[in-house]
Amino acid sequence: MTLLSSGTEGRQLIDGPAGELEVSLQAGSERGPFSGRGYYAVVAHPHPLYGGTMDNKVVTTVARLYRELGIAVGRFNFRGVGASEGRHDNADGEVLDLRAAANYLQTACAGSRLLIAGYSFGSAVAAAASLSEPLEHLLLIAPPIERYPFAPDGGFPCPLLVVLGSE
Repeated sequence: MTLLSSGTEGRQLIDGPAGELEVSLQAGSERGPFSGRGYYAVVAHPHPLYGGTMDNKVVTTVARLYRELGIAVGRFNFRGVGASEGRHDNADGEVLDLRAAANYLQTACAGSRLLIAGYSFGSAVAAAASLSEPLEHLLLIAPPIERYPFAPDGGFPCPLLVVLGSE
C-alpha cells in the first residue's frame, strides 16, 4: 500500500485487535523539513464515550502540523467509534488499537522513526503505548492526569512534550 499525496486523505479499514479499525493516512509534505527522514506519526483522539473521534479539531490540527513538517501521519478511531469494530475497553484495548494503527502506518510508509501524539484520553493511551513501543517522541495534549496513571517509575523512554491549558 502506498500513502496518498499530502493534500489528500485515505480512509480505510485495517485489521485491529477487536475487529476492523478505521484509519486515515496521509503522506507528509515533500517540502517539510523532516521529509525523507523516515518519521511517521500516529495521533490518538479524545474519549470515545464522550464523542471523541479521529475527526476532532485538535487531532486533525496536530495531524496537519505533522504533515506540514514532512511526516507521514495516521489518525484512527478507537474500537467502537465510527466504522471501527469492538467495544470501549477503558484504555487497555485502546493501547492495542494504537499499536495496530502504528504498525500499519509503518508498513504503509516504510517508516522507521515513530512519533505518537494523543489528546486527552488519547494522551493516556499514547503514554501507555510509549512504554512498550520504540519511539522518537511522545506528545501529550491535555492529559487527564487525575484519571489515568502517567508517571512510570523510570520515566518515559523517549523525549516528551506535555501541553496543558490553564483555563
